[in-house]
Amino acid sequence: HRLLGILLGWHGKPVGHRAFMDAEALILRGHGTALRTLSDAMGQHFNGLGMAARAAKKSGLVNGTLCKQLVRLDDAFAIVRHITLAKIDILQCSLTSSLAGGRGQHETVFPRSRSKQDD
Repeated sequence: HRLLGILLGWHGKPVGHRAFMDAEALILRGHGTALRTLSDAMGQHFNGLGMAARAAKKSGLVNGTLCKQLVRLDDAFAIVRHITLAKIDILQCSLTSSLAGGRGQHETVFPRSRSKQDD
């Protein structure tokens, strides 16, 4: 866990104000710090933390467990970066409908984008 702390920028320092950061800020900060740390350690640029984590595992810098945690952090980052209120509303509606009786039969339907032809 010490290596994960170093990768995420904790360096064994007291938590301080970081204990009160919201989840989104923690994900964004941890992702950026981990990506830059791995990039610096390996001396190359990576297009994403998942790619960097897998390369670090392949080279023996991190073990499988840490690699998986970093890939999951990259996945969380992608969600935070692309989430919209509309997406959350659609997911909540799908969940409510499914729990009301569909039990997996309800499909999530995404509204199609309007084009000029629709006007």
